[in-house]
Amino acid sequence: MSNNRNANPLQFTDATLPSLVKYAGPKYLPISTPQGQFRIKKIVWVNPAANGDTYTVTDGNGNTISTGVCVTASVGLPQTNLLDQLTEDLQVTQLSSGTLLIYVEPE
Repeated sequence: MSNNRNANPLQFTDATLPSLVKYAGPKYLPISTPQGQFRIKKIVWVNPAANGDTYTVTDGNGNTISTGVCVTASVGLPQTNLLDQLTEDLQVTQLSSGTLLIYVEPE
């Protein structure tokens, strides 16, 4: 699976630049415009591969929205982070392994 910004959940298999708003390709409809706010409801990290692997999701200003660290007991297991974060943008700035599923809804 590769990065998919045109679905809900958004799917990322690697850290991605630019931010979602600045990305020129297809995007999931409620977050297609730079002026629109949306909520990040849940982030699921699927198949983290090794102890110490990490992920970080930030907003357009570089503020951390969510982070995760894989520990030995969770290698390969989905890790869920429930959120209710209002934002105008997001960016996956770190993803050591696995896939991030980011569930969003329009505001």
